Amino acid sequence: MTITEGASTMEDIVTKLLQDVRALHDYLDTAGLPHPSFDKNTPPVVLPYDAPLEVQNAREQIMDAALRLFRLAAGPSDHISQARTAYEDIATLQWLWHFQIFDLVPAEGSISYFELAGKANVAVAHAKSIIRMAITAGLFEEPTPQQVSHSATSLYIRNSEPNRTWAVWVCDVSVPAAAAMVAAQTKWPRSLSRIHTSYNFANDTELPFFDHLAQLPERKALFQGLMKAVSSLQKHDLKHTIAGFDWASLGEATVVDVGGSTGHVSIALAREFPSLKFIVQDLPEVIDNAPSHLASLPDSTALASRITYLAHSFLTPQPIRGAAVYFLRMILHDWPTDDAVNILSHLVPALEENSRIIVMDSLLPDPGSVPLAKERLFRAQDLTMLQNFNAGERALEDWRQIFARVEGGLAVRAIRQPVGSNMAFIELGLE
Repeated sequence: MTITEGASTMEDIVTKLLQDVRALHDYLDTAGLPHPSFDKNTPPVVLPYDAPLEVQNAREQIMDAALRLFRLAAGPSDHISQARTAYEDIATLQWLWHFQIFDLVPAEGSISYFELAGKANVAVAHAKSIIRMAITAGLFEEPTPQQVSHSATSLYIRNSEPNRTWAVWVCDVSVPAAAAMVAAQTKWPRSLSRIHTSYNFANDTELPFFDHLAQLPERKALFQGLMKAVSSLQKHDLKHTIAGFDWASLGEATVVDVGGSTGHVSIALAREFPSLKFIVQDLPEVIDNAPSHLASLPDSTALASRITYLAHSFLTPQPIRGAAVYFLRMILHDWPTDDAVNILSHLVPALEENSRIIVMDSLLPDPGSVPLAKERLFRAQDLTMLQNFNAGERALEDWRQIFARVEGGLAVRAIRQPVGSNMAFIELGLE
């Protein structure tokens, strides 16, 4: 039975909701942690990374219940009418960011609409209408009439560089690409090509996503910042990479970090597992700056002897043979199926009997199998991959179909999904 086939009346949902709220509050009290609050200084994360699984599940079920209660109370008519708020929320975010409202509203205290509009060089009437829309979405507050202050969420965006990066990327890149989805699929019907995407249409380019980024230094830097922001999320935290696989069991071995950027994953693993050596591979323009990044770290001397860099495209045959592990973390979801097969096929000739390929990537849940709020985030990420790359997040069966097509033959040895992670370790070896 799927989650959506469970409690379906408002009374049933509320009964379960109260149980989950009590479970969450009991844990927070026992752990000495604050309860969720609308206070602007509330912690941005409700539960710590290592909270028990049943408590994490209770929190997800609370969000699920809130969404389903809203839909039941609204009914189909009001539910549909609420859809207009989605695009206005996006338009509001674009306006807030463009006119620097997050910075112009003071971190402490408040500012009048009149003064704020003057600093932003916008009409007072426009500022009132747009900010009051933002307030309904949890961004900012109006503590007294005609005064604006930060809410917990808007203050979090203001004070967090990763969230600021996310806001810019959403406004400047994601929204135009999403809006072009119909136009792109009309222009290139049924195409799964990397150059027939919504991103291509929105940016009027015939280049694949990453090639286009390479021509735009500011956007490329923004994307790199976005990836750091994504890595800072609990569901993508490097702690899952470190603890989710038995790296120590490899002993003295070499790990090839395929498409590893400047090596942030290898650096984290090298700090925890001193017997391992790492070869970080990426394109020349990325690798050129990687050694200086490593040298800037306080423990660079201890790491430098175990981390090396090699310019290499994973769209060509793998030059390092016989490594213990070829690690692809958050790589294949950026690529359409044919390209993903090609990337893996280039690794197979490098494998020895005990070598393995480890794919760490999102594992898309079956419809209705996880709480609604969680599934909506998965589906949104899936659409982002579609819009940018004609790729997508993949369910287990999708992954198995890819592996079955790889030249030379790959067998799935193990699949592990760390608690709290959106990604799974898929361990592959020669058939």
